[in-house]
Amino acid sequence: MAEQTGQEKTQPATPRKREKAREEGQVAKSREINSVMLLGGALGIFVLFGDAWMHTWTETMRKGLDVFSIVGMDEGWGVLGRYWLHSLLVILAPFLILFPLLALAANLPQVGFHITPKALSPKANRISPLSGVKRLFSVNGLVETLKSLAKIVLIGWITYATLRPEMRSLPLLAIRPLGAALYYAATIAFKVTIRVWIALVFLAVLDYMFQRWNYERELRMTKQEVKEEMKETEGDPQVKARIRSVQMTQARRRMMQEVPNADVVITNPDHVAVALRYDRLKESAPVVVAKGAGWLCESIKKLAREHGVPIVEKPPLARLLYRQVDLGREIPVEVYRIVAEVLSYVYRLGRNVRDGATDG
Repeated sequence: MAEQTGQEKTQPATPRKREKAREEGQVAKSREINSVMLLGGALGIFVLFGDAWMHTWTETMRKGLDVFSIVGMDEGWGVLGRYWLHSLLVILAPFLILFPLLALAANLPQVGFHITPKALSPKANRISPLSGVKRLFSVNGLVETLKSLAKIVLIGWITYATLRPEMRSLPLLAIRPLGAALYYAATIAFKVTIRVWIALVFLAVLDYMFQRWNYERELRMTKQEVKEEMKETEGDPQVKARIRSVQMTQARRRMMQEVPNADVVITNPDHVAVALRYDRLKESAPVVVAKGAGWLCESIKKLAREHGVPIVEKPPLARLLYRQVDLGREIPVEVYRIVAEVLSYVYRLGRNVRDGATDG
């Protein structure tokens, strides 16, 4: 739309646009936060259960590599395979249980819980070479490339800086006992991993801020798009204005039809007119059946004259009734007395009062 109309996308996305984007799986999410959470979970397991985990792993390696003693048994290689399968499940069980929970913990704060079938449905543009080239040279593609390069450089530099002081000790691992060698290697690996994790935390924060900014940028709309959406959701403003105009005209027509049945019209005199009707058998108090200001005031007075409805000038009362009482509503208690006086005066005249015949 922006390319067709030449307009820039300067308007923030509407709630409907955001909901449609969410249904299609377009959300502000950083994959780096997932990586940080999973790596942090692994580090947490090593911190809490590192010694026991390393002991189990060492024993598994020692027994599992003792091929000759196992092959000589009646069961042979089947025993060795079952042993390795069972041992690996025991060793990896904490990770298999924790990682799905950490993945949920990383995604729920970012996007909440929402199932998007549209995001899972196959789309031709996902496998289109042209679309792939466009994505590669887009802002997202450029950022992902720079991010990957930054991670490679960052992890490489951290690994080198950590291993450099240990270079002299690494060749000696070949002559050390298996348990000691594994423990030393695990210690170095943990040191590298914790430093990489700290660096990735800062990278994830920056990436999340970019994803939020880029998400809002991609959802921006042109002024024409906002207008088109308003037409779809709320209707064409011109049509709505026309409907309101017709409704007001019909309401005024119905109101003017009540003026000949009024008992009195109270005026400002030239600005406001309020028509009152009082039926003792049906109503407990006088009811406002018509009111208007300006040209509508003149129309009410003209119609009242044509049908012999008395017109009484009471400026304060006319203004109060016009402002505070809706059509079809009874007058408030505080004006009962003065309205009763007006109606009593009108009844005494036998409904022969004409405009200008009295000032009330």
